[in-house]
Amino acid sequence: MWDVDDVLGSVARLPDAEVETFLFSCLERNCTPGQINAPYLEFREVIPEGFRIFNPTTFIEAEACNGSMGQFFWNRLDWDHAALMADGIEAYERMGATLQAEALRRCAAAFEALESECRRYKAIEARVGDHQAFRDWLQVWEKRCGADEDPLWDLDIGQKYRIPWIRRNAELFIFPKK
Repeated sequence: MWDVDDVLGSVARLPDAEVETFLFSCLERNCTPGQINAPYLEFREVIPEGFRIFNPTTFIEAEACNGSMGQFFWNRLDWDHAALMADGIEAYERMGATLQAEALRRCAAAFEALESECRRYKAIEARVGDHQAFRDWLQVWEKRCGADEDPLWDLDIGQKYRIPWIRRNAELFIFPKK
């Protein structure tokens, strides 16, 4: 059983396969559902520094692997995509995942040029009420930017970079005592 009150000890003794799940449990224990579901800019203000490395990278990778960075931008367009991208780039750099940091930079630059088109498709979806506009947007993204996100599909990012960084910096995941 995990001891979310003993971050240093738990991170040190847990197998790699359990470290990230343990950290999600720490978040659930120390944050309210309102904080967890708040826009990212608000959420990052209530979490320790380590989670500002952990959360953006796990979230970005999940979106990239589940759909694409085109899906990420679609889902986060009116919410917090810029903050997540900025923190994600910094996080990958701090972990030593330079290919992923550069991939995010390329995706951010590509999206900057395509943001108005994404907004146009979102408006169509809102007006028409089906998901064809989303599928059309993904085709635009894939045609123009799909290869830029390839390093984010590396399923070993956690093993290669994030978990070693977490183990070296476990103290950055400790929540202050309430």
